[in-house]
Amino acid sequence: MNAIITDVAYLLTACAVTYVAHYYYKYFTRESPLPGPFPLPLIGSLHKIHGNIDKYCTSCQKKYGDMFELWICSQRLIFLGNAEVNEKLFVGSLSKSNFTKRSVSENFEALGFSRIGLVFNNDSSSWNYNRKLIEQALMKPSFLRNLMDDIQCIYEEMEGYWKIIESKEPGAVHDMADWCIRFTTDITFYMSTSKHAYCMASYFNKVVPDHKINVPGDAVNESEEFASRTQTYIDSLNFWYFWSPFTVNYIPGFSYMHKKYKDNIKWLYDRIYKLIYARRAEIKKISEDVPLRPDILTLFITANTERELEKVKGVTNRETLRPMTDDEICYNIFDITEAGIDTAANAMCFTIYFLSKYPEHKQKVHEELDSVLGPNHDRRIAYEDLDKLQYLEAVIKESLRHIPIIPFAFKISDKDDFIGGKFFRGGQVFFVSFSGIHNNKKDWPDTEKFDPTRFLNPIGKNTFLPFGGGPRICPGRHIGMMEIKTFLASVYRKFDVNLADPNAPANEELGFVNHCKKCEVRITPRNC
Repeated sequence: MNAIITDVAYLLTACAVTYVAHYYYKYFTRESPLPGPFPLPLIGSLHKIHGNIDKYCTSCQKKYGDMFELWICSQRLIFLGNAEVNEKLFVGSLSKSNFTKRSVSENFEALGFSRIGLVFNNDSSSWNYNRKLIEQALMKPSFLRNLMDDIQCIYEEMEGYWKIIESKEPGAVHDMADWCIRFTTDITFYMSTSKHAYCMASYFNKVVPDHKINVPGDAVNESEEFASRTQTYIDSLNFWYFWSPFTVNYIPGFSYMHKKYKDNIKWLYDRIYKLIYARRAEIKKISEDVPLRPDILTLFITANTERELEKVKGVTNRETLRPMTDDEICYNIFDITEAGIDTAANAMCFTIYFLSKYPEHKQKVHEELDSVLGPNHDRRIAYEDLDKLQYLEAVIKESLRHIPIIPFAFKISDKDDFIGGKFFRGGQVFFVSFSGIHNNKKDWPDTEKFDPTRFLNPIGKNTFLPFGGGPRICPGRHIGMMEIKTFLASVYRKFDVNLADPNAPANEELGFVNHCKKCEVRITPRNC
């Protein structure tokens, strides 16, 4: 028996030595070596990241420069942290770009993410089709007109809740992280499906239990769960990207989380399918001479059919005229809701934080709002007003420069190419650091200073990428900025907002998304 144990031990030792030798042979014979942290077998530099790859890479950038290599397990990532070395990665034309795909992990592949929706889809035919129909839906004039009104209606609902809270507790502390995520959930749900999510109403009922808002119980419970599961999905991306398939499938604890996250996605998909089936049934019952409400779900269902709401001017070269399948509608609605809820809410919170920390810029925002919107606070903000709010937009952009909501992206080269003067084979994965680009001293003098005036003049190419860049730039970027500007303009035209603790730091949690965990403020009416 002892001999068998000894033989097994020798065999395992031989396997380990062989693996380590192969790992370091691969490392020391790699093409185009770059500086970077020395990796360990199996884990690379994973032990140094501590769950925050963006923060770790920022510290590495200070040590190794704007272009270095980082090993995650056995995968080599090339870090790119300034606009110049990223130039080829953000070529806008699909036909001219060698970086049309996202780098996806083996877990993403196994889950099918690389073949569905838009965000992680690397199937060029499917991605082009989805992208085209999403852009068409978001360009519909009727959709944009309705959205502007919807944002303000839902904001007015939230303002009403604030007034009730203030009447019961003058000087109450409001956590804008909680309010903003529910505001964007309500907006995104209604924009996507014309269904009320009641997330703000549900939250208000918890904050003020003796002043209940009468809302459908089942709808509230499901929308609250949807919002919670949305955050769980964001968390699962970190888990699936950085851990190996073997780890998530077979290691106790990890396998439990793997199943939990898969069940979470299934729950989200099932709810969207229910909405699709119900909306198809509704449309069939509506006479063709009765106009349909132009929410995203209806626009997807009717696209390229006889019930299509309106053609988009300038869109004549269609690759295909077929309608969307239910699966395509589900995955695209999923991507839109996941992207729309979290990113906009966090951008709002961080902008509120910076305006509270820098009252001189808040005063300029107040003055601009008074000048553009006038003294009548009951007047609705018009779409045309938004273009005139240049200083407010500059403040939002400077906030996103300091804390990019999407701090990084993984891109993969389609072909052999030279990047930063180094040769890389096709299939190389690049870690594009938006945090590094936005805070690079070469492009942003006094980078640590909060200075919105930077954005009142032209800026360098690819130096500011809050919505990504290149062929995969966010198709909803204009909608996102419209939502953020309208919300902040609605708040600051009427109220003065200050941090409950003036010395509080930005309470952020870093991952695939920079998440504002808490932003406690006091809201008082302006004397104007």
